[in-house]
Amino acid sequence: MLHAVQQIERASNMPNMAMLAAETNLSQKHFERLFQRYVGFRPNLHARIVRFQRALGAGMRSADSLSMLAHRSGYYDQAHFTREFKHFAGLTPGEFFAFEHRFITLTNPPKSDPTIQNNRSMLVDSIQYATLPTS
Repeated sequence: MLHAVQQIERASNMPNMAMLAAETNLSQKHFERLFQRYVGFRPNLHARIVRFQRALGAGMRSADSLSMLAHRSGYYDQAHFTREFKHFAGLTPGEFFAFEHRFITLTNPPKSDPTIQNNRSMLVDSIQYATLPTS
């Protein structure tokens, strides 16, 4: 199973599960059952999660368009990427990356913007207050 997991994690596109099963000398059904037993979910789901994680990391590091990000991450098109992203993250890629950008700006505000500095200070104070132990 380790070989199959490594193949899935190295693949730039969705790997062919029948071929992976053949490489392990198992029927596809038996391969899927064993994979689920040892990994925790079916190989197709594992491959989708790996592809999503790859897209998420790439999206946080680059300013590519969502269409380009989808293509580079192995999705058929942007609509497919958006559906799968929303399935795993609960937000569309646009919503997620906009939120992520606002969060980074809030936690690392420019020194010249006193409004952001003040909002950050209020947020930090409220988080510290919320995490104080109650007696």
